[in-house]
Amino acid sequence: MAEAGILGPDDRVELIAGEVLDMSPIGSLHAALVRAVSRWLADATAARAVVAIQDPIRLDDLSEPQPDITLVKPRADFYATAHPAASDVFLIVEVAEASLAYDLGVKVPLYARHGIPEVWVIDAATRVTHRFRGPGPAGYAEQATVSAETPLECAALPGDPRSLAAVLPLPPAKRYPLRPKIDREGPIIPTRAPGEQNEPPWWPAAGRALRSSSPRRSLPGLPMRRWPLASFTSASVRSAR
Repeated sequence: MAEAGILGPDDRVELIAGEVLDMSPIGSLHAALVRAVSRWLADATAARAVVAIQDPIRLDDLSEPQPDITLVKPRADFYATAHPAASDVFLIVEVAEASLAYDLGVKVPLYARHGIPEVWVIDAATRVTHRFRGPGPAGYAEQATVSAETPLECAALPGDPRSLAAVLPLPPAKRYPLRPKIDREGPIIPTRAPGEQNEPPWWPAAGRALRSSSPRRSLPGLPMRRWPLASFTSASVRSAR
């Protein structure tokens, strides 16, 4: 379709079951995982496989998906005359940053029906891998959820198993400051002396001292009143004055 001018050279689409579908945009984490995993697989398989990155795989006349990573059988012409077929594939890897449900619900069953021997769907945020082996018309016979710390390797090309946490380490967990404790009995609010209409001259200094002191400590010579927390609103503060 690109050669016929129907699609532009920059259009990110793939043919799935006779439908031309838009592909999810590639985020920075998605791209980093694809680069890291493809480099590891290239080192692990050496000359035993060709590592294809986001290249088409021709399953039949109605489906030509573009997996993030594909391990295919080596060929002298590097598939210059035709895209790899299902029979050429050792492993397909899909990295899911926003497409996990689509990859698991649509693409994995498609790969099973066409006999792709092994599929990994990697959740980019957690590095958890959904691994599928044993394809058949009804789906994959073997399904496993592999944690980020558990080593992975392709069954058809064993050697150099690694965990995704080692291939691309998870970022450190964010630490948030502890929330301050709340006085459930309510804060202590300074009040005016009986008969006072305007703020007394000592009000700003007393306010600064109050903010820097314990909420339960009273100031000498300053009348104090305790307010329930539920009734502590701007209206109640104005009425206290």
